[in-house]
Amino acid sequence: MPFSWVFPVELSGFVSPQSIRFTLTPFLSGSRITCNLLAKEEYFFHFRVDFHNQQDKASEDAVVRGSTKNLIWQKEERAISRFPFSKGITCDILFIAYGSTVAVDVDGVPFVTFKYRDGDDPKFIDRVTVNGDCVLHRFTHTV
Repeated sequence: MPFSWVFPVELSGFVSPQSIRFTLTPFLSGSRITCNLLAKEEYFFHFRVDFHNQQDKASEDAVVRGSTKNLIWQKEERAISRFPFSKGITCDILFIAYGSTVAVDVDGVPFVTFKYRDGDDPKFIDRVTVNGDCVLHRFTHTV
């Protein structure tokens, strides 16, 4: 289910007060969903939802956030207070631009905030992608 959307050049990236909303349903058999903000080939914000796989006892529900620098993955963030995703249940994921951070709400509730890495300027973000085991019902971008 690859989806890609290119920011109009006149918007100068993903900067405040912009937001992006993804309405999607994870497959019942799904294992992973990713939503990304990219600047050319660099991941400025990688948001990955991992679902526990019953065949792999070591797997767990997780929400991983990260980025790349010179195409090399940087230290990822995994800390969450709750796991708000369920297989087969439609959810809304909202990315909100705030200067040097992007806030993520899930189903209208604040979830996590990600600080862009040093040197990453959100005005260079040029593309949004969604991949993985889901149906993307709706994508909206608000300026």
